[in-house]
Amino acid sequence: MKEFKCCKMTFNFTAFLTIWLLVGVKSYENIDECELGLDNCDENTNCTNTVGSYICTCYCGDGRNCTVSDTSMGIRLVDGNETSGLVEVLRNCEWRSICDDYWTDEDAMVACGKLGFLPYAAGSYRRGIFRDGEEVQYWLDDVQCTGNEVSLFDCPHKDTHNCGRRERAGVHCLDNDDVGICWLKTTTLYSGIID
Repeated sequence: MKEFKCCKMTFNFTAFLTIWLLVGVKSYENIDECELGLDNCDENTNCTNTVGSYICTCYCGDGRNCTVSDTSMGIRLVDGNETSGLVEVLRNCEWRSICDDYWTDEDAMVACGKLGFLPYAAGSYRRGIFRDGEEVQYWLDDVQCTGNEVSLFDCPHKDTHNCGRRERAGVHCLDNDDVGICWLKTTTLYSGIID
């Protein structure tokens, strides 16, 4: 008979997965960094809470200036659903796609982590869908993340591109509510075989 303890993860985080935090069937709730004032957003930005993180976005078109930082770079998924789709990033108040040249699962890990999902359950896809007659604009090309970066803008990339409209990068992120960890053959509180 197997001895095991299952832990349902009911939280999001964008840092490395630390298994030892899950021992003892602990549950962690998301906090709203924006509401609590724990964000690092500039005073002239809009703070938007996400599960496990937050996004700072500069106001657009109203004459306000803000300090652009890593956390002010927005990211979203389009032409899909909440957990998968084409990746778009916000820069200078404009959403644009990412070219899929060199796009890999490591890039998807960073994108999913920035979106508030577990970065280790990410998958990438290339040759994204497009609409007839649609002109695609790109912000990034040749993105080459290692998977440890916080933002796609932290990864080596080019700001110019040589991409057509059929080269949009996409991701599949795993919804954190679907993730659980089971300790098999647990011998102590802090060790065991993960299933």
